[in-house]
Amino acid sequence: MVYISLYFLLSSFTESLGEDGALTVQVNQAADGTRTRTAIQVLNRHDGSYLVRYKLMQTYRNVVINVLYKGRHVAASPYLLRGILEHLFPGWS
Repeated sequence: MVYISLYFLLSSFTESLGEDGALTVQVNQAADGTRTRTAIQVLNRHDGSYLVRYKLMQTYRNVVINVLYKGRHVAASPYLLRGILEHLFPGWS
């Protein structure tokens, strides 16, 4: 069985933010803002960059990814992903 993880890299910080949990990521449904069933992991690389991995546990249409530092949006967050995003585990719902 192959598990595929989707990810993105945040690298515009000049140094590590230091505090665990200061940088958070949320994946919500665009239509009503409710949270999706998504596994999210934020990895501090301690060089001013963060690797964010996420896995959708079911298929969604139009999601919003919020990247927050101490509860405030960073860069161009929120990011809208339009279209159908399918989860990567056939048979799971």
